[in-house]
Amino acid sequence: MLNLDKNKKYLLACSYGPDSMYLLELLRKEGYKFAVAHVNYHFRKESDEEEKALREYCYKYNIGLYVYSNDQAIVSNLEEEAREIRYKFFKTVYDRNGFDVLLVAHHKDDNLETYLLQKQRKNLPLFYGINPETVINEMVVIRPLLDIYKEDIIKYNKDNNIPYSIDVTNLENVFLRNRIRNQLLKYSNHYQKEKIASEIIKENERLDIIKCKLNEHDINSIKFLLTLTNEELAYGLTMLIRKVLPDYECSSRFISEIKKVCQSKKSNVLIPLKDDYFLCKEYDVLSIRKLETFEPIKVDSPTLIDNDLFYFDLEKRGEDKGLKYPLTIRPYVKGDTYKIKDYEVQVNRLFIDWKMPMYLRKLWPLFEYDGKIIYIPRYQSDFELKNDKYFYVKCRFALKK
Repeated sequence: MLNLDKNKKYLLACSYGPDSMYLLELLRKEGYKFAVAHVNYHFRKESDEEEKALREYCYKYNIGLYVYSNDQAIVSNLEEEAREIRYKFFKTVYDRNGFDVLLVAHHKDDNLETYLLQKQRKNLPLFYGINPETVINEMVVIRPLLDIYKEDIIKYNKDNNIPYSIDVTNLENVFLRNRIRNQLLKYSNHYQKEKIASEIIKENERLDIIKCKLNEHDINSIKFLLTLTNEELAYGLTMLIRKVLPDYECSSRFISEIKKVCQSKKSNVLIPLKDDYFLCKEYDVLSIRKLETFEPIKVDSPTLIDNDLFYFDLEKRGEDKGLKYPLTIRPYVKGDTYKIKDYEVQVNRLFIDWKMPMYLRKLWPLFEYDGKIIYIPRYQSDFELKNDKYFYVKCRFALKK
């Protein structure tokens, strides 16, 4: 029996496998409000027959069915790309039809496999095994079968004449998960499986203690991070990075590199992550930034500039800054200089003296007239955004939220 809220509307991610069909049958028999979402990847010759059988089953019981027929060629990571395809489809159906929860039919054997896979790969998961409830692509995802073994599911299906199909590719040892499933769990008895399940519970209890400690402090603070053990530091960095990059994996080598950066006397350090995101050391703080810049803006006369990156009211304050037109507002480039009274200084030196964070240096606008920089707005770390401010860089405040 399922323990789900009957006031909610469910979308079932459904293959034609025994676990999906078992969950589908329970939802139907117990009177839940739900529909089915199925992805046909066309990877196997049986795929079309399975889709047809699922359509007939849903038609027989008047169950709503959404099918995506994949025609995309997958040339690299089959498992990862297939997952991306199906969750993109689920998200579309979920949003357009007002579903409250996405149900996935992972069972207890899947949970054990995931845990053993995490251990073999030496991952740093924020949860060992499969989380019963999580959020993916802003969808609430619940897995209600994690306490049921696959053999019990298959027995129930056979006893109750529930149709299903076995994916024969799961019997092949192509992927590491399949090798764990077929070589280890297949030959484990019930006692051995329960021993692994108990181990998962203990590991998550231990992990909860670490996460609780980290959540009680500011994990952006380098001073705090340097008080942690290597394992705690690894989880602290994982939690910090995954706020922005949910699937990022921190290797032991990466953790060692960050620890050295934290201990160094360098005030500003950038460490590339992926997709133009960087882990930034900015004095006593670690943060995740996407380093951006902007195309030069030509301005022929005093005007209000309000774009995605900054706000500048030249009509209000341009004249008292000695601005001349036509001028160009552009980002910093290496070698830029600026004359202050009778002294010419390196712009980058000014940024350092102002203790400007690295992520702002390519966003900070320089005002150029006739090939010379004639004005640079002063950076202030304690700047407060108020209604009477005529200039501010927008991402500076957005990233603080």
